[in-house]
Amino acid sequence: MSRLLHYNPENDLALASNALSYTPTAAAQEIRRSGALLPLWWSEPGDEVIVTPNLMPTAEALCEKWHLPGKPVVTTTASWAMPWGWSRSTLREFRSIGLENLPSDEQVQAIRDLSHRRTSITLLKSLGISPDMLPLQFSDADAAIAAVSSMGNCVLKMPWSGSGRGVFHSNHISRTMLEKTVRDVVHRQGSIIVEHELKKECDFATLFYSDGQNISYRGLSLFITDSHGHYQGNMLMPQVQLAEFLGVEIAPIATAVAEKLTSIIAPMYQGWLGVDMMLYKDASGDTAVWPCVEINLRMTMGVLALYVAKRVTNYGNNGLLTVSKNGRFPDGINLSPTSGKVQFTVQPAR
Repeated sequence: MSRLLHYNPENDLALASNALSYTPTAAAQEIRRSGALLPLWWSEPGDEVIVTPNLMPTAEALCEKWHLPGKPVVTTTASWAMPWGWSRSTLREFRSIGLENLPSDEQVQAIRDLSHRRTSITLLKSLGISPDMLPLQFSDADAAIAAVSSMGNCVLKMPWSGSGRGVFHSNHISRTMLEKTVRDVVHRQGSIIVEHELKKECDFATLFYSDGQNISYRGLSLFITDSHGHYQGNMLMPQVQLAEFLGVEIAPIATAVAEKLTSIIAPMYQGWLGVDMMLYKDASGDTAVWPCVEINLRMTMGVLALYVAKRVTNYGNNGLLTVSKNGRFPDGINLSPTSGKVQFTVQPAR
């Protein structure tokens, strides 16, 4: 069966909205337009990617140059779909073009429920993390504010958000703004997550695939964030080098996470997912692995980097996948050469 691949990076916002017909922000629409050809990079033989007629020559040239197996089409003949992420709005969009082999409304609702950050708490509990280190979920704003006061420096997170958005550090905003933010988030999303702030050394992610029955570990992702934790790019290296760069043994942790996620997530979800982790200094001053910062129940930039590293041999062994605006990186490989203002570019490592 052929698959229709689709890039809808606004999915985290659509999940938060839970609207049947979600309208992305102008910025999110620009990212979507700019990245229209990205699914060709993670395509497999038989996959299709819908493109506009004016983009067809560019898409075909991209596939030919980099030997990408997917097929750009104007009208799809696919029998099922694999978007960047699932939401009610995405399901409605696919139904509107006549696709039939789709998740049910109940399955998509289950995916939304599992995308809530409380699933990270469930995973951490199952991995045996000490109760006094577990994140806390509050549906009462006053209780959340009191917890912040007792915990000191901490991190507050919206239940649904992604790419570092929707995350607030208590010591980076005023008390007045903190209280306003907490009440706002609880009002709009029903709860808020409060957790200890760890002494971070390095961000990374583990990548998994769910076949609907089992979840298997597929690789590492080393990503770069700005001072606010917003995604900036991915390092491109062979998996062995990525593991050596981290300097810790990840495979046993990833295997344990895959086992736990199989029972938590696999029955309700099929596709790629990423678990963001971090290296941090523990109370003894030793480097340790925090096994779940958040779970992204969707395609991720780390998975894109995994495919690009395999398919771009000249930069794939030592490069950087960047997301930038307004032609900041004119050189390198443009992964989605559209007329959009956002560029997804592979640069040689410096």
